[in-house]
Amino acid sequence: MDNSSGFPVLSQVQPGYLRDMLPDSAPDHPEPLKELLDDVSKKIIPGLTHWQSPSYFAYYASSTSVAGFLGEMLRQDNEKVGKTSLSQLVVYASDQTHSSFRKACLIGGIHEENIRLLKTDSSTNYGMPPKSVEEAISSDLAEGFIPFFICATVGTTSSAAVDPLVPLGKIAKNYGIWMHVDAAYAGNACICPEFRKYIDGVENADSININAHKWLFANQTCSPLWVKDRYSLINALKTNPEYLEYKVSKRNEVVNYKDWQISLSRRFRSLKLWMVLRLYGAENLRNFIRDHVNLARHFEDYVAQDAHFEVVTTRYFSLVCFRLVPVDGDEDKCNERNRELLATVNSTGQIFISHTVLSGKFILRFAVGAPLTEEKHVTEAWRIIQKHASKFIHKKKY
Repeated sequence: MDNSSGFPVLSQVQPGYLRDMLPDSAPDHPEPLKELLDDVSKKIIPGLTHWQSPSYFAYYASSTSVAGFLGEMLRQDNEKVGKTSLSQLVVYASDQTHSSFRKACLIGGIHEENIRLLKTDSSTNYGMPPKSVEEAISSDLAEGFIPFFICATVGTTSSAAVDPLVPLGKIAKNYGIWMHVDAAYAGNACICPEFRKYIDGVENADSININAHKWLFANQTCSPLWVKDRYSLINALKTNPEYLEYKVSKRNEVVNYKDWQISLSRRFRSLKLWMVLRLYGAENLRNFIRDHVNLARHFEDYVAQDAHFEVVTTRYFSLVCFRLVPVDGDEDKCNERNRELLATVNSTGQIFISHTVLSGKFILRFAVGAPLTEEKHVTEAWRIIQKHASKFIHKKKY
């Protein structure tokens, strides 16, 4: 950005200037785009340092281009822990927890044998059993290990299962363990009052995240993270090289997010979420989520009315887990049949569904979440599934 545009290269406003200029919550109803853009110009831009200015000579430049922009369009710290050998640290999650949990543990230096993925089953709708967590912690303590992290999930990837936050939070508190809540998918639904029951107990968590790009119109990536005690992150990750020193950092007058993550640079992800909240309004976003949940309920009704299919586990949000039922109790052949049905349906190119495995059963997943999905798309999807399922249903003994 050229200086002739009238903007200083280095922002001239004081830290915290924006706090009093913004409302406490998102608007319930949409606001005009012009009003939003005026706010961007008057409130946001004055707080920016213009890294693309030809007069920017401070750090290594972060280059950009029209081509690059178009390409993007297309497409713990515990002080106890600080004095402890990594081989003693143990983490807990369920066998339904997202695979990135294991990856994050390995990156963090946790030994693979110290990652406890506790077994779930249909009796808890694949939620993490608190009794199993407490038993595992007690056993590890007796062996001289140090339990320090529990990852609970609200809306697992496989079946949108919900871990019971209230008892898990009490366990974490009793043992002085950090509890994180991964609400990447279903946390978005909690903007609707009727779904907030699924995060009861979140007040006992130390951190929680959602993926606003999953269900709140904020295109990838946009993952808000809340931390109860920010200094746990800061103390673990802060670095203070001379070339990054500035007056306000020494006076603690600004939150410096370089100390909240591994990388130094950060994209301005919050801007797109702010724009979504302004241009759609909270009530429209709630209705958008409710529509998807109702469409999933509509599909679930189709499944329930066909004796050749079954809904496998409780539907909480907009994911339906279902399958062709076994014949004569033969689960192996049933798994094979459902696997073939999935491949056949997806090979048509007309719809795309996915699968998971729950309690050894091959399960089909129907997840409603695309912004343009309407009832006619759900009805057509069921027609296609039924059409191709008939090939397997009418096979004698498979």
